[in-house]
Amino acid sequence: GRKKTHRVKFAKQILYHNMKELRIIFMGTPDFAVASLNALVEAKYNVVAVITAPDKPAGRGRKLNQSAVKKYALLKGLEILQPVNILIFSII
Repeated sequence: GRKKTHRVKFAKQILYHNMKELRIIFMGTPDFAVASLNALVEAKYNVVAVITAPDKPAGRGRKLNQSAVKKYALLKGLEILQPVNILIFSII
């Protein structure tokens, strides 16, 4: 009935509010990961850091190439971590 509907709405509001308070560390490197990161940022979630692969040399000049995720994170002013070995984050 009406009471149940009100309780469900209230529970959803609490869940939504609590989700916004999460401190999110996003992990991704390829181009398609940018869409997920963008969705979190645009929805105003608290993305505290982005972990992505280290820049890699590419082309004949061996110029360092940034991942798509790093480029997006820089654009949005997010903290960027680029570990050589992801296993160091196993303690988080």
